This record gives sequence, structure tokens and C-alpha cells, in this order.
Amino acid sequence: MLDYPDFAFLDNRGKGPAPVLAWACVYVANLPCPLFFGVILTTDSGRMGMVLGILAVFLTGYRSCFVHREAILTVAYGGWIVAAFQFVPFLQVMAGLIGVAVAEATGQAASGDLGPINTVLGGLLATLVTGGILVALAAVLGLMTRGLTRMLNPADHGIAAKKAL
Repeated sequence: MLDYPDFAFLDNRGKGPAPVLAWACVYVANLPCPLFFGVILTTDSGRMGMVLGILAVFLTGYRSCFVHREAILTVAYGGWIVAAFQFVPFLQVMAGLIGVAVAEATGQAASGDLGPINTVLGGLLATLVTGGILVALAAVLGLMTRGLTRMLNPADHGIAAKKAL
């Protein structure tokens, strides 16, 4: 369908960063702070769940690179902003606290003042919740960034600009 001239504007191959590379770089850039706090709050079993959660979030994004190219690039743009906030890790700490609270609420962590996550399921659950919050935040920031870019330079975006090429 993309070879048909009327749909050529949909073909975005070769333009901009490769989504897999963008996803992998942003993902690794966002790991240090949550990983540091995650190791502190888990025991050996919880760490195994945390590793499984890290792999699950990465593989979900990796698969999405082939299905939703523009969406992953939007998440990647916002992901760089989220990664920059690790120097003042308020966002990461809040997302992690919500993840730990969900693990505690489901009985997969010791109750009390952020007790250790001591089960594989607890580590997996806390990591998936934390990762989901951070990815969603990256998507929102990426949408805002792309929207601002298009608003400031409308001639470079949209169907009319692609037809002019």
C-alpha cells in the first residue's frame, strides 16, 4: 500500500532515529535511579521479580517499535526528559512509592514503612507499576514536546508538508 503514490506520505522509513535504537538508549538511560532504589527495597526473591519486570517493560517497548513507530519515538522524546530528572529523582521516587504501595496492598511486600519486597511477584508487580508510570509520563512529555515543535514550525509537519516533498 505504501508503494501506491497516494499513500507515499505515510512512508516514514529512513527518516529520523530508528525506533529500536531510540527505545533501547532511552530505556537504559532511565534505569539507574529506579534500579538503585529497587535494589534497596527488595530481597533476593524480589530482585528476581524486578529483573523479570525490567525485561517485560523493555520487550513490550521493543515489540511496539515494529507496530507503533511514531508512538515509540514520542515516548523516546519524552523519555529523555524523564531521564534528565534523575538528577532530582522526585518523579522516579514517587513512581516507585506507588509501585511499592501496590505490592504492599496485594500482600507481596512486608507491611510497614516501605518494608522489603520479598516475593518474585511483588518485585514484578512493583516494577511493572513503576515502569508503567514512568513510560506514561514519558509519553505525555513526548506529546507535549512534539506538539510544541509542530506549533512553532508548522511548515515542517503534516500531510501538506509531506506532499510538497
